[in-house]
Amino acid sequence: MIWLSPAQNTAAGCVYFDIRDIDLSYHGDTPSGVIRGLVGDGSHEIGGEVFIGTGEAARLLPIWSEDGSIESLAGDIDEIQLQQQLLSEVKSFLRDKGLLQRERISSVREPGPVWRRDAGDKLAA
Repeated sequence: MIWLSPAQNTAAGCVYFDIRDIDLSYHGDTPSGVIRGLVGDGSHEIGGEVFIGTGEAARLLPIWSEDGSIESLAGDIDEIQLQQQLLSEVKSFLRDKGLLQRERISSVREPGPVWRRDAGDKLAA
């Protein structure tokens, strides 16, 4: 969960992004994809998507409740600021987890044991 603060000094308090899905692919060392989750203010939740790579952006998505109404966050939350912070914080989270740059792993093979049969027909190393 990532804590966001576009609601500082407002009645809404803090906002969070609860990551539910990370779908990244790599082109060379550069990742692209989408991170999906729930954005909430403690009372209501809506969907959130963060796009990484070409055309980086964050998007807030409505969620319909069981009674057919559309959920929304508190009215005093600046959604533009929330989207900017969401993009920035998710990228920082991915960077901290090492997901923004694919590590080059060199394969090192060490010789294994050489097995041979001895005169007693037993395996020996």
